[in-house]
Amino acid sequence: MFPNAVLVADRFHFFSRLQKAVDNCRRYLRRKYPRAHELKQLKWLLLKNPDRLTAPQKQQLHTLFAQPDYQLLKATYEAKNTFRALLQSDLNPQQAQAQIQRWLTQLEETANRFLTDFVNFYAT
Repeated sequence: MFPNAVLVADRFHFFSRLQKAVDNCRRYLRRKYPRAHELKQLKWLLLKNPDRLTAPQKQQLHTLFAQPDYQLLKATYEAKNTFRALLQSDLNPQQAQAQIQRWLTQLEETANRFLTDFVNFYAT
């Protein structure tokens, strides 16, 4: 319908896709471990900017991520925060592109299906 339209993907769109990856991972684990009390009421804690977490919230995440069953969620959460740090760093466009490409390569090497969905989105 609009042959000359330009697709735009900005920081908001990429970050919102990563937030969705974290939440999808959380939801997957909630279905896998329905009786796991530590996974309840965790959504907003995982999506919150880590700089704004209180000490008890940081401890809650630390305790959760120390458990072997939640390493997938930990990896997804850490990838989101690494991307946030990249966006907030003071890099020129070439440096930023190189950093993001390295980050994407690292994501591709993981067997994390939630992050793979993000990488596929970025590649399009």
